[in-house]
Amino acid sequence: MADGPDKHKHIERFRGWTLTALYFAIALWAIVFCFATYHFWSFLIEQADGSQWQAVSLAVLSAITFLFSARAGHAFLHAMRSRMRLPRVDLLPFLAIAVTILIAGRAFGAG
Repeated sequence: MADGPDKHKHIERFRGWTLTALYFAIALWAIVFCFATYHFWSFLIEQADGSQWQAVSLAVLSAITFLFSARAGHAFLHAMRSRMRLPRVDLLPFLAIAVTILIAGRAFGAG
């Protein structure tokens, strides 16, 4: 098997499409959290003994996660379609979804 520039180009294209899909999947999960927060708003407030901080935090973090992930996904999609050099990996969507999941687990958790 040849270890030429074509092999590296294929790996980079695979990496680019994989990161594009991953960023858009994170954005989709953020939308799911937004809808769940909206749909279960009264439940979240009841779980927090009348406090709205968890529900508001989850809604805001979900929106922020969506914005960061959609922006990064769009940058990768644009680079892949135009065959430009791939942008740097953006870690903010990963951090944002981690915090969103943490707050969601606390908000929807049993304790």
